[in-house]
Amino acid sequence: MGGGPRPPLTLDVAPGAWEAVLTFAYEGVLGPAPRGDVLAAAEVLGAPRVKVAVQRKSQGTENRGENDKTPSQAEELRENLCSIELLYREGVGCDLELEAGGCRLRGEGL
Repeated sequence: MGGGPRPPLTLDVAPGAWEAVLTFAYEGVLGPAPRGDVLAAAEVLGAPRVKVAVQRKSQGTENRGENDKTPSQAEELRENLCSIELLYREGVGCDLELEAGGCRLRGEGL
């Protein structure tokens, strides 16, 4: 992740695609949505791991085999949470900062 301002997100993506991407982020598996819609959401978000997960799913290789290098749901989730933590540390998506008693809490405004 680089510094500097990011371009605004284009929200012209099907709601089911956003749901599929969020399900992947927080559960480690893709939610149900048309492949093209999920790929479009992944493109807007700059989420290459979502693209790979969609490609695996479309090839029927999302289930892990004994000798398969496909990440498990737990491995995907662990990687996702590390990425979310990195975004938080960089202040991405944090447009509100509360300070009290010398402590700061960054978060997203409503």
